Order: sequence, then C-alpha cells, then structure tokens
Amino acid sequence: MASINFYLKDAQKEESFIFLFLREKKTTVKVNTGEKIPTAYWNAEKQRAKKSKSFPSYPELNVFLNNLAKDAERYLLAEKSSDTIAKFENVKKKLLSSLKFEETTPAKKEDFFSIYDDFLNVTGIHRSGRTIKKYNTLRQQLLDFQSKNRVKISFEKIDIQFFDKLTDYYYNNLGFVNNTFGKYVSSFKTFMNWATDRGYNTKLDYRKFKVIKEDADIVVLTSDELQQLVKLDLSGNSRLEKIRDVFCLGCYTGLRFSDLEQLRPEHIRGNSLLIKTYKTRDTVVVPLRTEAKHIIDKYTAYADFLPVITNQKTNEYLKELCQLAGINQTITVSRYKGARRIEFTKPKYEFISTHCARRTFVTLSLEFGVRPELVMAVTGHKSYKTFKKYIKITDKVVENEFQRVWNRKQSDEQTFMKVAN
Repeated sequence: MASINFYLKDAQKEESFIFLFLREKKTTVKVNTGEKIPTAYWNAEKQRAKKSKSFPSYPELNVFLNNLAKDAERYLLAEKSSDTIAKFENVKKKLLSSLKFEETTPAKKEDFFSIYDDFLNVTGIHRSGRTIKKYNTLRQQLLDFQSKNRVKISFEKIDIQFFDKLTDYYYNNLGFVNNTFGKYVSSFKTFMNWATDRGYNTKLDYRKFKVIKEDADIVVLTSDELQQLVKLDLSGNSRLEKIRDVFCLGCYTGLRFSDLEQLRPEHIRGNSLLIKTYKTRDTVVVPLRTEAKHIIDKYTAYADFLPVITNQKTNEYLKELCQLAGINQTITVSRYKGARRIEFTKPKYEFISTHCARRTFVTLSLEFGVRPELVMAVTGHKSYKTFKKYIKITDKVVENEFQRVWNRKQSDEQTFMKVAN
C-alpha cells in the first residue's frame, strides 16, 4: 500500500520548498510541489502549515496540499501497472503536469490577473461569500485603475510610486474615505502575501503600504428612538413591519445581519440563542429579552423563519422606516480622506443601516448597567480595542451617570456628618 507524505526539502533553512513523497515498500518518488514555506511555520507532525496570524496564507497552502494529496491518490488508483517504479513515475508525471511546472522550478505565471484568479479559486474554498465578493470588487478596481493610468499592472511595478497612484485613484476617482480605502489595501496585501509565498512575486515594497484604520463616528439609536420604532403603527405595511422586526431583533440580541440571515428555530435554547457566528465562526450564547422572544415567536411558524431580505434592500427600507418613525434629528458624521476631514450633515435616518442594530445593542446594554465583559461575551468580541468602536454613550447618559454618582457621594457625606455630630 502506497503512502503519501509531505516533507520540507531544507528543514534547517529559514525557508524551504515542500515535497510530496510517494512510498511503497523500498521505492520512493519525490515531487516538488512548487510551494515554499518559512520553516518556522511548518508542522512536521501534521505535515501541514501551522495556524498562525504571522503566516496568514496558511489556510490556502493547506488546502493546496490536501488537494494535491487527493490528486496523488486518484492517479495511483488509476494506474494498473504492477511495477511500483513505473506506476510511481507515471503518477509523478501526472502530478507535475497538473502543477504545470518542471520538478526543480516553482510554478510561475507572467500575468498578474491570471495569478489573481488562481488566488480567488483557492480562497473561495474557505472564505465567506462576502469576502470573495470583496476580492472580486478589488480585482475590478485594479482593472479600472490599470485602464485609467494606461499601465499594465505587474509584480515588478508594484512599488511606492504605484501605491501613490493607487491612493490617488481611490480618493479622487472612487471618492473613498480612509477606512474604506484601508479595507481594500488590506485585501490587496493579503493577495500579495499569497503570491509572494508561492514564488510569483519577489518584490516586497508592498509590505510598506499602510492600511489606514480610524475610529469613525458611529450612529446608534437611543432607547427612546428604539421605542419610537417599536410603537410605530405599521398594520397596513407588512413590508416595513418585517424590516422593523428583523432590525429590532438585532438591537435586542447584538447579532450581525449575516447571523440574523442564518437564524433558525433550532438555534433557540429556552431563553437563549446558541449560534455559531457567520463571520468569525465562534459559538455564542445570546440571552433573549422578552421583546426578542416575541419577535422570534411571531415567525417560528414561517417556512423561512425570519423574513430577512438582502442587506442592500434592508438598508434602503430602514431609512424609510426610521423617517416614518420620526428619527429625524439632524446629526453630523465625520470621515477622513487622507488628512482632510469631511463632514456629512443629514437627518439621522439617512445614516441608519443594519450594522446600527449591533452597535445599538452594545451601547444600550452598557447604558443599562451590563458589565462590558458580559456584553463582549454575547457579541463575541475578544478584545476591548475592537469592542469599544461599537460604543457611543450619549451626552445625556454621561450627565445622568455623573449626577447619580455625585449625588450619592454628597448624600453619603451628609449622612456621615450627621452621624459625626
């Protein structure tokens, strides 16, 4: 019975090619996979890349090795020769042919976008649909950038000057603000890391490209505004009634829109929800307040359970809904484009989106006195740095809390003085 294993060619060096070994009795055939890995991130026992944030392309590499092992098994089964050496040599030729490179040379393609397409095919196996959509959007943006600047993108041309031009394109042609631009720079660097790890790229200037992340102004509903939504008479408008129910359930549970989309009756565990989140794949337990249970009970008998429509349409209808509810206070939200501050002043309903529900849950929970670590346990946040971006404590709540503490302190002092006298 033949065995299939993966080993490093030069385990003592900082980086090594990965080889596939076919063995049967005393016969061994080696196949260069064309993939390199820093040896510090190789798990010799599992014969796969280690899971590490410092080596972000480990999932794609492990998927590649898994698929290659399956190909080897398939080719072995197809070989009828009883001669082990001949059989292994045939399998080796088929593997090298499928890898499209000679044994001693890593696979390379000259065209930037054909390599990007390979990246999409590999990452599509284990990435979410939204993430793949973002990578596809980035691909189209790069094509448009290439067309506008009349220059063919290649790995050799990706340097600081390239990044300056790309920055100008995102800010001045697409009108992006810093955080949106930063999101696509991060995706671009993910691809470049993937290409570099596989030997397609050797120029490392891209590592200097700065990913901008700024604390942006967030918009949440106050407790009163949430009640305005709840009390709004929508008996003649089932479309907006369903939008309200889904949005309010998000405000009561802190679930992302992607988790509300996948919510099913089997996630209900008495007075809680037990659900594995779509984005992070963490399992969270969400306590259900009375209002949330009423919404869930309302739709339990429905074939598709919650009446969730697309995120885009929901955001469109949310603005209409909140306008009807009178959530029209004029507010100003700031964003930055480079170093330039840009202010948007509009009625509040114009800024409401599905993500406001999760932010509202966090803010109101804290305002009502729930400890931050308990809120984080429900939302699945692992670091306070990320968690705090969801918090917007209103001026009124700040004033009331300080007055409560100060008044209690003053009362305690007065009591102490009476006792002392």
